[in-house]
Amino acid sequence: MNLQSMLPHEIESELFYLKNRVSDTIIEYITDEFWKYRLRITCVDNCDVYVYFDFEGPKNTKGELRIDRFQKTFEISARNDDVVVLPVSGDWSVVLKFLTMLVASRSSTD
Repeated sequence: MNLQSMLPHEIESELFYLKNRVSDTIIEYITDEFWKYRLRITCVDNCDVYVYFDFEGPKNTKGELRIDRFQKTFEISARNDDVVVLPVSGDWSVVLKFLTMLVASRSSTD
């Protein structure tokens, strides 16, 4: 697996440690990762077992990232003016592949 597609160990450890809520540092890390794809986090719902991130970007892109802290999985879905990308779930590398595909779909229709 490409190390670029993995979460740093410290981030992953804290994210999936259920005794504590997800910290602002973790939320900022994920926000920064989305910003690399020109996607802005618009809302974060930091629950005990789940963390939800709503995001938006160019071409009316809107989507949601759901982190299941108990199952240690990520689920992401999005749509924009041109496409609806069905939800996928898996590890962090799946999220990054999804975001890459979403950006490519925006670029191919410009």
